[in-house]
Amino acid sequence: MSSRREVWRSAVVWLASVGAALALAGWVLAPMFGRGMLQVRFFDIGQGDAMLVTTPAGGHIVVDGGPDNGLLHKIGPALPVWDRTIELVVLTHPHADHLVGLVELARRYRIKQVLASEDSAATPEYRALEAELARQHIPLLIARGGTVQRLEPGLELRVLYPPAGNPASANPNDASVALQLVYGDTAVLLTGDLEADAQNALPAAWLESDVLKVAHHGSSDALNPEVLAKIKPAFAVISVGENTYGHPSRRVIRALERLNTRVLTTQEDGDITATTNGDVWSIRSTRSGILTP
Repeated sequence: MSSRREVWRSAVVWLASVGAALALAGWVLAPMFGRGMLQVRFFDIGQGDAMLVTTPAGGHIVVDGGPDNGLLHKIGPALPVWDRTIELVVLTHPHADHLVGLVELARRYRIKQVLASEDSAATPEYRALEAELARQHIPLLIARGGTVQRLEPGLELRVLYPPAGNPASANPNDASVALQLVYGDTAVLLTGDLEADAQNALPAAWLESDVLKVAHHGSSDALNPEVLAKIKPAFAVISVGENTYGHPSRRVIRALERLNTRVLTTQEDGDITATTNGDVWSIRSTRSGILTP
């Protein structure tokens, strides 16, 4: 009888030790997995845009897919090995440098829904994405400016542009979906390729943001000075690769620097990760390390 008691006592002690170890591991590992943190990754994807948002509760939002299937090589290491679900994909506009990687993403990951501009060109790339969404019965939603979605406690997704009923434009850039993520007292503004004149239609009350994804790869028409003065970003990220267009424009860089905005580019800094607890941001890049305001 006594030996049986000893076995049970040893088992209880062992289970208690394992439980304590797991609790400690959870406490230690939680920051590594971004629990309680909003994280936005701006991928070094070449001359294009591709971003991954990880919410405090562990949800995933992909904004644009880049010019090729390089997105898959970025997404894989960024997600937990057991997680193949993307809660939301946003296509800001149907230019190939924002779209191509989304087709293969849809084939390899479980996407719950896609948000896109109503002004979508009938390009071969867009038709391929549309066909894949239809094949998998993935809902395709139309972005309407002024929409606010409370994703999680303390986390809002705001659609700033295009406004409802926005007429089709000859320039798809001017139909870009512009989003703001607000977490606690912090905000990040993602502007697609929305050009300077169209930025006048952005709602002034929602503009102020700590982190700005500069429109159109930092081209000369990427910033509206009056709008930029209302955004007042501490950090600006330019998604850009080797190109013949002169991106990013020196005029744009100087305009940001005049506001004491720290400017980072994916071409120079690699993947850029912005993380916030709802109060302050931590910025790091694969080439420049950890950056502070």
